[in-house]
Amino acid sequence: MPEPGGANQFLVCAQCAAVFRLPPSATTWHRIAAGARRFLTRHGQHGVEGFVQTDRAPASDLPYWDPLATLYFEASNGRLTLLVRRSRASIDQPARWELVGPGRIRCELQIVPDTDALLQALDREFFPLALHPHRFRQFARALESAARGVDPDTLHTLYELAEVPNTSVALLPATALRTLVEDCRRIFPPEEFPRVRSFLLRNWRADGLLTLRVARTTRLCLAPPFHAE
Repeated sequence: MPEPGGANQFLVCAQCAAVFRLPPSATTWHRIAAGARRFLTRHGQHGVEGFVQTDRAPASDLPYWDPLATLYFEASNGRLTLLVRRSRASIDQPARWELVGPGRIRCELQIVPDTDALLQALDREFFPLALHPHRFRQFARALESAARGVDPDTLHTLYELAEVPNTSVALLPATALRTLVEDCRRIFPPEEFPRVRSFLLRNWRADGLLTLRVARTTRLCLAPPFHAE
């Protein structure tokens, strides 16, 4: 079984389809909470196993910070992956943890750059000079093309958007930045390109404009339910 602490960890009785979340403060099995002891007493003869939350982002119906959000987690013991639901009926009641059953969270990403903000900043960068509108359009297409080519596994999440469920902000990956810079070399004349390149590099940081909004559409994929032996 896993040691308590760190990511969410659970005791699971497959025979009864019951789950108990290990108290985060428990550091050894000798100091486990009374609730876990009761769970083990009730289900100990059924083959209780330990499960650990996977690194898959939870699915949520509300922003993560909302205490009334219903969250679904993946948890695994190395052989089987389960879905666990955390919900709360009201703000003054404790969270309730329930075993949904075997399954996984499937996630589709929509990755979108903040094109308008970047174009406005680029326009200010050259003020009082004016860039040709055609170059703005080419730059916008190059930026969106670079974003479309991003490998989701290379994204570094900066923060979750508090007001939008399942949406985060990530830094444009280095490979996409290099692609964008090379495209700009072809878009802008030699006298403008160095300034554009400097502008892009200065905005490639956590508080810069070369960030991506990553919207996650999640769905729960359930496997056949447990069968008691």
